[in-house]
Amino acid sequence: MNYKVKRWAFFSLGSNQGDRLELLRSAAHIMNEWSHEELLISPVFETPPWGFESDEPFLNCCIGLPTKKSPYELLRGALQLEDSLGRTRKTTSSGYASRSIDIDLLYVGDEIVDNPPDILLPHPLVDQRKFVLEPLEKIAPKFVDPLRNKTVSALLHELNDDSETCLYEEKLLTIL
Repeated sequence: MNYKVKRWAFFSLGSNQGDRLELLRSAAHIMNEWSHEELLISPVFETPPWGFESDEPFLNCCIGLPTKKSPYELLRGALQLEDSLGRTRKTTSSGYASRSIDIDLLYVGDEIVDNPPDILLPHPLVDQRKFVLEPLEKIAPKFVDPLRNKTVSALLHELNDDSETCLYEEKLLTIL
């Protein structure tokens, strides 16, 4: 695989603890350093927790960045970024819990990687999550999911999820 060719990587960011908006901003600033080109940053949406019960809603957004890095390098960077922003991993029966920051690698170009438990690309639940597809559709509506062979807009349109999402912040960052 040739990782010298630049392609887009897309991430989902979420937070439901602490200063949620500031945590997303901090992550976006750091991710900007991963690429010397301008990031694509979606608006921020407030969404209910997915997969577990909590009184604390999430703020969610998506970021796209041009990269030459491998999926493994990007995933490692996302995990290190979570740690640096105070993420502590909790184990629950559902596998989900409240968190200061969550960064999921959704796509790296048209790559399909099936190497559990290390990495799965595209993210295996991307087509089931409105809190991911709605912000992703704002920055990459025509991006084609290489596994499902559908655009992000089509995946969002076909999604059977009536959860409430609310636009929270139009611009996450004004100046990078």
